[in-house]
Amino acid sequence: MEVNKEVRLGALDLLRVMAAFSVVLVHVLWPYRELLGEISDNDWLAAVVLNCLNRWGVPAFIMITGALLLSDQTPFDPLLYCRKRVMKVVVPFLSWSLVYALFSAFSGWRFDIGVFWQTVLSLPKSATYYHLDFFYYFIPLYVVIPFLRPWVQAADGTALLAVNLCWGALCLLRLFGFELGLFTNLAYYSGYLVLGYSLIRYPAVRAWSLPLGLVSMAITSYMVVAASFDAGLYLPQLWLSYQTLNTVFIAAMMFSVAFQLYAWIDEYHCLTIRNISRHSLGIYLIHPLLLVPLHWIDATPAQSWLAIPAISALVFLLSFYLSRLMARYRSVSWLVP
Repeated sequence: MEVNKEVRLGALDLLRVMAAFSVVLVHVLWPYRELLGEISDNDWLAAVVLNCLNRWGVPAFIMITGALLLSDQTPFDPLLYCRKRVMKVVVPFLSWSLVYALFSAFSGWRFDIGVFWQTVLSLPKSATYYHLDFFYYFIPLYVVIPFLRPWVQAADGTALLAVNLCWGALCLLRLFGFELGLFTNLAYYSGYLVLGYSLIRYPAVRAWSLPLGLVSMAITSYMVVAASFDAGLYLPQLWLSYQTLNTVFIAAMMFSVAFQLYAWIDEYHCLTIRNISRHSLGIYLIHPLLLVPLHWIDATPAQSWLAIPAISALVFLLSFYLSRLMARYRSVSWLVP
């Protein structure tokens, strides 16, 4: 039985907040990963395990998009769709790409105009900063959605199950290096759209995601840690790819966990979650700027099991308040829609 719209939107707000924090945490722990043998094994192990457990954030954003846009019953209006959906993402992406191109051109207090122009000119094929890679496979999904939406809404449970199983098989093969050429990203990330919609339409299926997700977390952590210790260097292989079956199971589990957690949250905290959720894109776009001064102080403080979540919480909150501040002023509010 499908949950009512208010609960559905509230749970997706919670998932959006959880996913944004997960992304921030992965970027905070980034410097630890390559320091096997240079920092204590305990600090390295805690950071890498946290990394293995939090690769679901980006897929969750795509699943949320699928859950919302593929279930939309209003008549499709191409102009409205471009203005309200596509441009809301494209304009901030292009604008922040220029901001980060400027940022990347600074070396100390010296600005290198040549580096800036080289970075800008490479924008069509490569991101100006690491976290902006997300938009290169997310934005093309807006072309797929208008074609997927009528099909999934007309499809019965058997057809949706078949599509998800076929996509799951492709994700399993991806662990062994299988690709689809030019269509690799489009095919794999489109699958997350359908999965998000399917978990909304058939909530009973979500019960299966918990054991699959927990097992996948354990297997992923073991495989990455064991391979890295054997090689003497950080060696994730494809276990931490967004396109592999283990990540799919973990993302589906966290999708379901958000719905379970939302049922326990009171009205006051629901409003807080909704407010933070509105700024999830702003948090995503802003937070790397805040990591730089923190890394100047110490990129890999000891007791990583405690330091990483604490720093992540600080960066997350500062990014939220900066996004909310920018949203108050019309001149810059469009940067954090």
